[in-house]
Amino acid sequence: KSSTPGEWERISHCLNEIQDTSQPFEHCSHNSLRSFANSSLQLVDDALTLLSSTSFELDDQDQENHDSLDSWVHHLLTEVDHLLHVLKPLLVTSCFRAFLNAFEESLALRIEVVLLNELRFTQLGGLLLERSVRRIVFHLSTSFPEAPCRELFGRVLQIAMMLSMESPSEVLDYWNDLLERLSEIEIKRVLSLRADFRVADVNALGR
Repeated sequence: KSSTPGEWERISHCLNEIQDTSQPFEHCSHNSLRSFANSSLQLVDDALTLLSSTSFELDDQDQENHDSLDSWVHHLLTEVDHLLHVLKPLLVTSCFRAFLNAFEESLALRIEVVLLNELRFTQLGGLLLERSVRRIVFHLSTSFPEAPCRELFGRVLQIAMMLSMESPSEVLDYWNDLLERLSEIEIKRVLSLRADFRVADVNALGR
């Protein structure tokens, strides 16, 4: 028996009502996962405190201290691995992916805040920081490929790269690419974290 126009109209009305109610629910669910992700970052507070207390103003005579610079990374990845391995079997795939995206985005932002506000660098310190950040991105990308970790850590990766440069003028080779994620003011702010860069040289940059 074919459905009548009136039945199709009722079906269409029901589908519209489902869509109208599903969108607010999806928004609420997304906000709840993001809030949960932010609160979960408390687990890495100790690792970020360790990062903020690490000296990156290094020279070649500090060779024996190089390995200790990665201790914050080890601590951070240990806590993150434990959290995500506990949560993954408890959440459906779509929810875990949404949580992971929100968590990694918030984690990258927290690391960025520490780098920009609490630390100073030499080139050697910048090179070691870049190694540490790449280690985090590689580990999360391979262990939990459900989220685009490299994209979410894009700003932090660029900040670490700039802090490892030989001179302020080297940034001009990457200027247009950097401007996709960072403003000119932010680029100069990052370079000003290098204790061995002259302020005048940093301020003179731009195109």
